Amino acid sequence: MTISPNKWELDVQGYLNVCNISDSTPRQQIRDFAKGVNDLGLWNSMACWPLRSAQNYGSGTTAYSLGGLGGFEGTLVGGPAWTTNGITTDSDLKYIRHDAGRDFGTGQFTFGACFKQQSFGTSAYALGLYPSSAVAAAYDMGANATGLIDVLIRNTSSVGGSSRVTAGQMTADTFGFAIATRSDNTLVSTLNANSVGTSSTLAAGVNFSRTDIQSVIVGREATSNLARNLVTQSFAFIIKGQAITASSFYTLYKETLGTGLGLP
Repeated sequence: MTISPNKWELDVQGYLNVCNISDSTPRQQIRDFAKGVNDLGLWNSMACWPLRSAQNYGSGTTAYSLGGLGGFEGTLVGGPAWTTNGITTDSDLKYIRHDAGRDFGTGQFTFGACFKQQSFGTSAYALGLYPSSAVAAAYDMGANATGLIDVLIRNTSSVGGSSRVTAGQMTADTFGFAIATRSDNTLVSTLNANSVGTSSTLAAGVNFSRTDIQSVIVGREATSNLARNLVTQSFAFIIKGQAITASSFYTLYKETLGTGLGLP
């Protein structure tokens, strides 16, 4: 009797092939992570970017995506560098960009990233989702100049009509894993799965339905070359239609793709 592979297994094999990953350690980490995501019931709702060089193609200008939500391949713009622990950037002109025009629906939504900032003093941008009609992100996650995780949902390109939450204090030159969930009319955030973050009822006028996302940016796109302290990003993800349990997803990443990053 022949047992057909599950969809997540086929997706993983395709990812390993296109990224040309032959080393047994990252292959196993990727398989273990994907199986865990599938066991959590999230595979078909998730797209993510493993950005440690051994867990992606690791060179060139394409960052491949993993997950059952679809292909979200990103283009490296401005020369961010591949390193063992992730993509490094030091200005607003270095980032990863995916353009396709995406409908993230009117329901629950989760997004997040694992990154570190070498030192504080300038803000660090981890993930932004941009509507086609705006120059500022509809969803924005990063750390402010003091290392406090900052998550923002905007209605328009202006800050007016927005909701902002924080998710705990990062430690300089130390990886942290930030997760934000939008469930019903509430935005909640965590850092390393700790419930130290704040929650907020979305402000009046905030566009709760985001069916108009044109671009996904890992890092930050800008028209001016504003220098920033060195940021290393090992992972970013989006999950459509579900507000996940942060602790389960964080632990899964920490024990698979995040092994060796020193996550608490």
